Amino acid sequence: MLAFSGKSFLRWPGAVGVVLALAGCSGGQSPDWRFNTGDRVLSSPAVAADGTIYFGSDDHKVYALNPDGSEKWTAFTDFLVRGSPAIGSDGTVYIGGDDFFLRAFSPDGEELWSFEAGAELRGGIALDSDDNLYFASDSGSVYSLRKDGSRRWESEVRGRVVASPAIYNDETLYVAGLGGRLVAFNLSGDTRWTFSADAPVVGSPAVDANGVVYFGSHDHHFYAVNPDGSQRWKFEAGESIQSSAAVGPDGSVYFGAEDGNLYALDGRGTLRWTSEIPAALRNTPAIDGDGSIYFAANDGILYALGPDGQRLWNSAPLRWEFDSSPVIADDGKIYIGAGDFNLYSFSGAAPPAESGWPMFRGGPRGRGNTAAVGP
Repeated sequence: MLAFSGKSFLRWPGAVGVVLALAGCSGGQSPDWRFNTGDRVLSSPAVAADGTIYFGSDDHKVYALNPDGSEKWTAFTDFLVRGSPAIGSDGTVYIGGDDFFLRAFSPDGEELWSFEAGAELRGGIALDSDDNLYFASDSGSVYSLRKDGSRRWESEVRGRVVASPAIYNDETLYVAGLGGRLVAFNLSGDTRWTFSADAPVVGSPAVDANGVVYFGSHDHHFYAVNPDGSQRWKFEAGESIQSSAAVGPDGSVYFGAEDGNLYALDGRGTLRWTSEIPAALRNTPAIDGDGSIYFAANDGILYALGPDGQRLWNSAPLRWEFDSSPVIADDGKIYIGAGDFNLYSFSGAAPPAESGWPMFRGGPRGRGNTAAVGP
């Protein structure tokens, strides 16, 4: 594949954003609004402290939306934008794309810098407390940059990487890949240990407050790995696992599998309950401060469950599936991207759970660091 130039062009919207208000949807809870892009939205959004929603689309653009769904700004890139953004402590937005470039944007949409990696950037970015960046490319290269875009270090893992990395408490970086390995680095780039599963790992690792790392594999197993790299336990699901996990404040772990089940385990790996859906579950669930769990299935429906697994509500079905993972903003709004070219907003959640690892990449800012979990 050719490496494209790092240029992007900013388009400011007019006074009226492109928002499609929805009313009268039958068969489930209606969204508050949807925002139409030019192609599929696989990028899971990140939400800034001021409520601005950032995400990418297969239409080669990065979007910033206001909380009411109106367009704030749009930046053009050279190819698909399937990476998920992360938001720095100063409001800088970082996002990678299939054109090999990681880009940094100011909150006003100015491109501050770009960094060319050696392959597509389809995962998210983890940030430490100094806003140093950590991310992996599709080729298996792992990078760390300073917040000005200069390189700190580069390393490799065996096999391709499509998952987002995770950081435990500004101490350890975890990267999982299609080669079936979870690799632990210190933040200076040295490898601490490697844990091998029996099959590819697609989902991103999740980390709890004690440093235990959770991930699923195509071998049908869900793993819990101790901070020293030893196996804590493993649980066998009915089929392969592509979903990343969410961890509740009480240590309960939630993930989906290809068998259509959302699994709830306790911190010892014992099954608490399952919720069966007639479709594969590939996206990461999200947990709010009341303990409710939100997840999307390949049937184009967003589901809300209580802490005991009982159904609270579900959305009206889409013609296409939801392609991103749901993200809960500080005000309880749920944002999720879909294959019908739209980003959707739903009401009904409490603010995110303030501890554990309550959603994809830990929290609404997308920082992927246990030190950043919480509103």
